[in-house]
Amino acid sequence: MGFFDSLFGKKKEDAVSRKICPVCGTEFSDKGMDVSDGTICLSCWEIVMDDFESGILDEQGDFFIAPIKAAVQTKKAEQDAISRAKAQKPENCPICGGKMPKFMTMETKDGYICDACFGKFSDLEDRKETEKALEDMTIKELSALFALAEKKQEAKALRMEQDRCPVCGGDVSEKSTGSLWGDVKKSVKEGFPAFVVLKDNWKICGECADKVRAVYPVAHSRKPDGDGGYEDVYVDPLNDVTLEAFKKALADEEAKG
Repeated sequence: MGFFDSLFGKKKEDAVSRKICPVCGTEFSDKGMDVSDGTICLSCWEIVMDDFESGILDEQGDFFIAPIKAAVQTKKAEQDAISRAKAQKPENCPICGGKMPKFMTMETKDGYICDACFGKFSDLEDRKETEKALEDMTIKELSALFALAEKKQEAKALRMEQDRCPVCGGDVSEKSTGSLWGDVKKSVKEGFPAFVVLKDNWKICGECADKVRAVYPVAHSRKPDGDGGYEDVYVDPLNDVTLEAFKKALADEEAKG
C-alpha cells in the first residue's frame, strides 16, 4: 500500500470508527452498545442499563433506540431535578415542617430532612420496616413510609386500648382467655369466654357484662347435632349492643341500687 493509500485508508478507518449516538447526539469512537436498530454510546447505555437488563423497561429483552432515548431523557431530567433540589438546604423540613438544623442535616436522594425525621427513619430501619437506605429514598417515598408507619402505630394503639375493658380496665386480650374463641359474636361454645365482644368491637370483661344481664340475658337453646344428640347454643344479645348503649344500661342498673 502506497503512502497516499495508507493515509486515506487510515482516514477512512477513523471515519468508520467514529459515530454519532442516536440518543444523546454526541460523537463517540468506542465500540458502543449494539441494540436492535443501531448502536448507542456506552455513556447513554450506562444510565438505563440496570432498568433494561432487569426487564423493567423492556420485558422482551429486545432493546430499541426510541425507548432507550426516552428513558435516558427521563433519567437525566430526574437527575437535574435532584441536583436543583439539593442545591440549597431548606429552612424547614419538607416532611414535618420543623426547623432544619444549621449543621449535620441528613441527606436523602433528592433533599434533606431534620433530625427528628431522621430519628423516625432510624427506628423504622431497626424494626426492619424498610429495606431502602436513606440516601436511596426520595422525600415523597419517605413521607409515604412515615404515613404508613403512623397508621400501623395507631392501629396497634387501638388494639392495645381494646384489650382493656373500657369500663373497669380489666384485661380482655385474647391471651387472657387462654384460648382463641374465633367469632364469639355468633355463639359461645362450651361455656362463656372471659369477655364479651360488643357490636362496635369493644370487649367487655365477664364481670362487667354480668352487671347488665338482667337487661341482656344470654339466650340458651338446644338443637340436634345430627348424631342423635343435641347441641347447646348460646346467643349473647350484648354482641348487638354498642359501648355507648352498654354504658347507659350499666348506669341504669347501678342507679337502681
